[in-house]
Amino acid sequence: MPDPANPYDPNAVKVVIAGHHVGHLSRDVAIIFGPVARRIIELGCDAQCVAMISGGGMPGVVLDLGTPEDCLGCLSAEGE
Repeated sequence: MPDPANPYDPNAVKVVIAGHHVGHLSRDVAIIFGPVARRIIELGCDAQCVAMISGGGMPGVVLDLGTPEDCLGCLSAEGE
């Protein structure tokens, strides 16, 4: 979800899993997917994707975002 109040980057996009803020997209990815996430929210939907959570020594999350066109194309198809 967009995080415009982020003090370090107004284009920030935060990653939320099960209601918990777990991190942010990198700046270069956020600049691409921020507008996509905002548009999805404007349409009354939740921006979602598949995520793999890794544990062990260095926990992390890997997101399968697809392309911006794919994300918005799915919404267009649903509205037809």
